[in-house]
Amino acid sequence: SHLYWTSSTELLVKPVVIEPDVFIGPHCVILPGVRIGKGSVIQAGTVVSRNVPPGVFFGHQPASILGEVGVPLTSEHSYQEFIKGLRPVRRRGEQNGQR
Repeated sequence: SHLYWTSSTELLVKPVVIEPDVFIGPHCVILPGVRIGKGSVIQAGTVVSRNVPPGVFFGHQPASILGEVGVPLTSEHSYQEFIKGLRPVRRRGEQNGQR
């Protein structure tokens, strides 16, 4: 229920890589060693424990891809443009809009 350090405790240190045009919502936790791909958007409150591909909307618990980003969420584009640019992700086994 609490953290403590001893001489035998290893500290896990790995770089986090955040590529250009990424938007990370508030209260996110990004774990060591994760790479967030260019143009991706991380939903508020998401715990990111694995790599995020470029150009996706990522979130929920456990975190997963929620959609594909067509317009990056940056200062050059409005939120409305970002929302209009979101596309659904075809899941494994889906064909012609069927689940």
